[in-house]
Amino acid sequence: MVYLVAAAGVGLAVVSGASPASAATAQSSAAAKSATHSSTAVSAASLSRKSFPCKSPKGKKLTLSWSKKASHFPGITSYRFYFNNHCNQKRTISVNFTRKHRKPESYLIKVNAHANGDKGRNIANWWKLVSVTAY
Repeated sequence: MVYLVAAAGVGLAVVSGASPASAATAQSSAAAKSATHSSTAVSAASLSRKSFPCKSPKGKKLTLSWSKKASHFPGITSYRFYFNNHCNQKRTISVNFTRKHRKPESYLIKVNAHANGDKGRNIANWWKLVSVTAY
């Protein structure tokens, strides 16, 4: 007996002499392998990073990374900002967006000393991220 098993993005796999149960197992494992590979590639490609030096202690930094993805709401983009503050002082991260014929808008993230975490921001598609600064 020959079964053709199709998984999204994988193509066809030939499973010969197998029962329908093992054909389903082959299909689910192929789909899981494909989904894991594609999500890793997408998240690594869309992650941007930046770091800012500390006043004290010398040599330490505030590190920041962010990712952009389409929201489940039409016309909305979702940004996620991840931060890790190695400084001895509280810092403020300013995320600046712009739109044609409009004044720029800023989104401020307050970060305590020696803190890490993340913050999310949903914004309409016509706004574009132009800069990320810290002070």
